Amino acid sequence: MNPNLPKQPEEIIESAYECYNEGATIVHIHGRDKTGENTSNPEVLKKIREGIREKCNLIIQYSTGGGPDLTQEQRIECLETTPEMASLNMGSLMRISGNYASIAWSNMPNEIEMYVSRMRKLGVKPEMEVYNLAMFPMWRKSILDATSEGSFESSPNSCIKTSIWHYLQVFRT
Repeated sequence: MNPNLPKQPEEIIESAYECYNEGATIVHIHGRDKTGENTSNPEVLKKIREGIREKCNLIIQYSTGGGPDLTQEQRIECLETTPEMASLNMGSLMRISGNYASIAWSNMPNEIEMYVSRMRKLGVKPEMEVYNLAMFPMWRKSILDATSEGSFESSPNSCIKTSIWHYLQVFRT
């Protein structure tokens, strides 16, 4: 892991403020506990949110990915602090490198629908993250559902991770 990664709330707040001063408008935040491990503890995230709000007006986006050591219930806790946005993985994935290599992240359709429902209820805009081609059907369904039901006040944001461009190029040829 990068030794420059901010881990404690004060470090995350300062890093977010530095990004704001460089022109950022959105900050994606992974909460960390006192030991630096992933957490979605609302108290930690509330402290971070309040600290950022005291310094600037960034759009705050919390991670619902958290880490494979967090349960679905723990991962969704971050929404209780009502950030403007939160990440939403559009399917399960397997990391192939880093600390979590060979560990699966479960994001089953019913779990994704649970996240969407909670985000809608709290007014949190999802950033739908697509990591591979298999995630496109769930992404498409979520977009169509949001459009037809008026699920969100504005369109969900989508983020297609860069590694997927390799796959798309293969299918173009």
